[in-house]
Amino acid sequence: MGNEIIKLLIMTNDGEEVCIKAVTEDACVTIFGEIDNNEEIGEAIIIGTNEKIVQNVLTFNDPLGTFLDAKENDEIVIEPVGLVNNVTFAVANVLLKYSQLLGLT
Repeated sequence: MGNEIIKLLIMTNDGEEVCIKAVTEDACVTIFGEIDNNEEIGEAIIIGTNEKIVQNVLTFNDPLGTFLDAKENDEIVIEPVGLVNNVTFAVANVLLKYSQLLGLT
């Protein structure tokens, strides 16, 4: 889960949808920029949220905790694309739950 093409769909405070392409390599973002919503980018994951949540994740002292709380509250929706990505995402979710129970995240 460190080398992905991600499509971010963000609902702005003005009610418009912004579409962002993010590419990660070794869990670091290497490409990040706005694209047309209909553009085919071969994404593995689609993430939907709103501008307020994005601002919270970027500005709070604990961005990972803020992200995980928003995900838990369905304020961030993550949808893997394709069978392999669905399986990978399911395994990653299980590992994340165990790490939370052990206090590692």
